[in-house]
Order: sequence, then structure tokens, then C-alpha cells
Amino acid sequence: MKKLLAALLAAMVLTGCATGAPAETATEMPAIEGTPETLDYTLYLPDQAPLYYTHNDYEAGESILLEEIICTNTTQISVKNCGDIPLTCNLYYPDDTEYLIQTHTIQPGKTGKFGGLTSRFTYCLGFHSEESGIIDVKIKG
Repeated sequence: MKKLLAALLAAMVLTGCATGAPAETATEMPAIEGTPETLDYTLYLPDQAPLYYTHNDYEAGESILLEEIICTNTTQISVKNCGDIPLTCNLYYPDDTEYLIQTHTIQPGKTGKFGGLTSRFTYCLGFHSEESGIIDVKIKG
């Protein structure tokens, strides 16, 4: 039985069935057809350029939910706080913003990384802070 399983596994490896997509195509951006209203996502990471978001006159306690629906072919999304106030960044599923997947409090000049992600799901980000000031973030995969 062990010889049969080993032979089957060897055959799968030799024919490419067990190897999946080649590594060099792992981050190729899928073809985008249609308008953003008809797509499942509006930002594809890491292939598209980082997303920058700025809110110059943020009022303490205000909640911001970005409109971008993020699809990632990496296992993480990083958010760098380029603004002048600490902020809390939340990761959600676009169709259920009541359910918080992960959260990070990010000090000015620091980066928070949401890990363990998959291309199987899409994500969205939200921000809030207890201080008024400038929210300025850089989002990349």
C-alpha cells in the first residue's frame, strides 16, 4: 500500500498535478473586465501600486470606512501611518463590516501588518482615532 501511494504521489509531481501554479505567476493580476461597480474588488495587491489615503481635518471619534475592496495575492496587507495622530485600523469583510477580522493601533511613522490573509476572500479597511488631526496612510500588499 505504501509503495502504491508513493508511486501515485511521484506520478502527480511529475505531471504537475501537485505543484499548482508556477511561482512566477503567483502574483499576476487577473484580467479586470467591467466597471468597479461590477467587480468583486477595486484594489489588487501586490500588483497595483500602494493606495494612499489622506483625511486632513479628522475629528476625534469619527469612523472612516474606505470604499476600496481589496483582493490580495499575498498573506498580508500592511498599513503605514504617515499622519500625525495614532489611529486604530480595522480589517473587515466588505459584506459584513460588523465582524472585525483583525485590528491594529498604529502610532505615527509605524506600520501595522494584517497577516494570515488569502486571495480567497476580499477585505476592506476602516480607521478611527481618539485624537483630532491628520490621518494619512499608505496601504500595500
